[in-house]
Amino acid sequence: MGAAHGKSAVELIGDIISVKLAGNFNKEGSEQYCQKVEALVTSMEGRPFAMLVDDRLVEGGTPEAYEVLQGYNKWLSQQMLVAKAIVIENVVTRAIISQRTPELAQQNTRYFQCVDEANDWLTSSMKLSRKST
Repeated sequence: MGAAHGKSAVELIGDIISVKLAGNFNKEGSEQYCQKVEALVTSMEGRPFAMLVDDRLVEGGTPEAYEVLQGYNKWLSQQMLVAKAIVIENVVTRAIISQRTPELAQQNTRYFQCVDEANDWLTSSMKLSRKST
């Protein structure tokens, strides 16, 4: 097992998991990120949640890193995920993420260039989710 590349910060703010990712990710870096999110989701004990993923500082990832993300997103799709906002400015990185992690298409995912707009959409999505239950 090699050293983890890529940095991830994950925190729960209300019912939104806020993620900041930076750098070039390898398999180990992706695994560390996924484990952080999985621990938070598990601690929520089945409550609905949304995710804000700030990818503005992501430079890329190895094919193995994207394989880990694909498996993680399949797991995430089985959880109480209401909506996921991905903040990303680089259209090439966005295209690579979409191509390498097709499971994102199974989630209520939207891309944004601004964190405030992403947060507004997530807050609205969570309110709508509460009304429908």
